Amino acid sequence: MHEYRMLPLPSALAERGKQAAAAAAANAFAEFVNAEASEGWEFYRVDTFTTYEYEKGCLTTLTGSGKKDVVGSSQYYVATFRRPK
Repeated sequence: MHEYRMLPLPSALAERGKQAAAAAAANAFAEFVNAEASEGWEFYRVDTFTTYEYEKGCLTTLTGSGKKDVVGSSQYYVATFRRPK
């Protein structure tokens, strides 16, 4: 049995990953993972989550139809760590 800890990847890491060579991005990620490992957490995986922003029009609100339009979305990267309980 394990307990899990999920942390958002630092935004600087995401920016470096896009702008720098793959080796530099990997080194930045290794620093991030090693910082958690020093506290007893084992790196498990990275997940991507997408959230959506909805806009509800005035007519929709009045009629109660519940139809919403997507007006935007955001994508987040989360690193999952685990350790034995």
